Amino acid sequence: MLKVVIDPKISRFQVLKLFDSAGIRFDSFDPSPIIHSSNFPVELISCSLLSKTPAFAIYDEMSRFGISSLRVVRHLNIDDGDIALMVPSDAKYKGIEWFRDKVVATPYPALLAAFFSEHSVRAEVISSSSGILSEYPLADAYCLKTHCNASNLNMKIVEIVSHSDCVVASYGNFSVSDQVIADDFIFRLDAALSARDKKLVHMFIPIRFADVVEREIRSIYPFVSRSDFFEHAKFEFVADESWFWDVIDHFKSLGASEIYLSNIASYIP
Repeated sequence: MLKVVIDPKISRFQVLKLFDSAGIRFDSFDPSPIIHSSNFPVELISCSLLSKTPAFAIYDEMSRFGISSLRVVRHLNIDDGDIALMVPSDAKYKGIEWFRDKVVATPYPALLAAFFSEHSVRAEVISSSSGILSEYPLADAYCLKTHCNASNLNMKIVEIVSHSDCVVASYGNFSVSDQVIADDFIFRLDAALSARDKKLVHMFIPIRFADVVEREIRSIYPFVSRSDFFEHAKFEFVADESWFWDVIDHFKSLGASEIYLSNIASYIP
């Protein structure tokens, strides 16, 4: 059984959505700290990574300070905001020196302490959960994810402390059986991540232009399905969505019709 630990500071919804795309099913409505997949030998644990106990982990890169034994395996790009310093909206902020001798509350104390040290600013950093405004109302400032609406909190963002990067990381050595499961786990995640920017393209091209279009597509995407009919040829292929929008006008000029794009959950080249 593979143990996957999710840092509670990242979006559980986004993680479960990625797993679902990879064909790994969990009950997304189960609030338990430990849940089991219904179709894959893995259990999902929501807890702090500082215990250093997971065989496998998904965590926010910003939590990695002091956990040097964790090895980054994949970058997921699923997190929801950079980490920023916020001060009261009416503060006369003129630079980072404003924070000298101030009290700053944050769920990312190690990261913020390192940031202040790099800028030679001495401030008191208080470790807290993401609900810090209610827990520490007397703090002078806060360090939060930028997805928090600063204006609604009567705060303003003044400094980006670090860009957020959600990753998969491993810890320790796997048994032979767990290594097999881990390899399959990563293979499935890679397939889901590869599908993010791709679409299954369907379109009809007049038969007189079909050979030209097929050569153009195959020069970029070699795996193309073509079915010839009396007046048209039907093409189906997987392509990067950005590429398709760049060439759609060209295909339309050749008479392309009945064009539609389909989402794909996973892509295995």
